[in-house]
Order: sequence, then C-alpha cells, then structure tokens
Amino acid sequence: MSSRQPDGYWANNTIPGAAARLFRDNDWVEPLARLPWAEPLAYVIAVGIIILTALWVRHDPEMGLWALVAASLLAPPVSWHNYLVVLGPGILLLLARGRTLPALLLLALQVIPPYGVLLFYPPGSTVGALMLNLYLYILLVHWLVFMLATNKKAVPAAPSAPMSTGL
Repeated sequence: MSSRQPDGYWANNTIPGAAARLFRDNDWVEPLARLPWAEPLAYVIAVGIIILTALWVRHDPEMGLWALVAASLLAPPVSWHNYLVVLGPGILLLLARGRTLPALLLLALQVIPPYGVLLFYPPGSTVGALMLNLYLYILLVHWLVFMLATNKKAVPAAPSAPMSTGL
C-alpha cells in the first residue's frame, strides 16, 4: 500500500484532495476543522461513487463510459484541472444525442481558467477554502451530467425464442 497522501495542493481536484485541504493542516488554507478521519472517509465516498456509477450506467455503455471516467477522476490521490480534457469525447456524445444545453454547460465550465480560483482566495477564510475546490465542483457537475444523460432505453432487448411454424 502506498504511503502517499494528497497534500492539499489547491489544484488537486479529487474528493480526497479536497478533504486534505479542508480537514487537515496544509500549506494552502486554514482547515475548516481538523478531522483525522475525513480523508479515509473521502476515499470511501469516492470509491462508492465509482461503484454507484458502474451500477447506474450499465444499461448505456456509451454514455456510461464517460460517467465512469468522470467518477474515476474523483477518487485518486491527485487529479488536475487539465484532466477535464479527457471528458471531451463525452461532451461530443452529448451533442450527438441532441443534448446541446448540458454539453454547452460542460464546455463553458472547462474554459474557466484554473488560476481564477485564486482570485477568491483570501488565506484563512472559509470562502477561500471552499473556492479552492472549484475544479472539484466542475468535475462533479461533469459526472452528474453524464450520469443523468444515460439512456434507460439503451438496454438491448433480450433475444426472443424462435417462433414455431407448426410444420
């Protein structure tokens, strides 16, 4: 097992990274509270999101793949803002399925500059600590849009038994 932990770096956009930033001492913000169990809980939540996603999207392998990719970006110790480009094909799939508004929303979120979060970063403030998680929130929106865009009718029909001709 790796001894590496998220360091709370402001550009780490994972659930465990946010827990490190918000609930233990780090170089970026004053923690909201010091909760030693927050990071293990964050990993449990992140893995739970992956499992939930896998179960939810199994009927739609095309869009489900992109929901699963987004969920997978929430769980590792490190995920940077530039990883959002990996979700681009999922946005194209939304467009191909005629879901223009959600696709445009995701595209708009992807062009928010990563250093823009530092404009809201007064050290020691709760708002600043929460704003450093902006790209985590953006990643969560991608995940939710892909999850909600799965097509329940995409389940292939079960093959029917051949009809007897009575010959």
